[in-house]
Amino acid sequence: MRVLNPDKGIFSIGVVAEMLGLSPRQLRLYEEKGIIKPARTVGNHRLYSQRNIELLTYAHYLASVRRVTVHGLKVIVELLDLLPGRERERVIKAAEDYLGKQTKAAE
Repeated sequence: MRVLNPDKGIFSIGVVAEMLGLSPRQLRLYEEKGIIKPARTVGNHRLYSQRNIELLTYAHYLASVRRVTVHGLKVIVELLDLLPGRERERVIKAAEDYLGKQTKAAE
């Protein structure tokens, strides 16, 4: 079985929108605001990688549930981009765990 490169863009905007329950317009807005940078084909179609999808999932959670502003999301993404891959994944996971505990405590 072949392992996919998590940084290679292979998913179209329609597929990603369906996977995440977002509209293609929402995905384009995340790109316009500098939150995500999908790859482009020769024909200029967007192709999202597995890492793009993980970041979109996290960013959408922060925006919709935690009410982080677009500016806040951009700062978070810029900081995450400074970290090496595994450290970045660890930080995202730790933040998700922390936010999950905070949400449960508030309920």
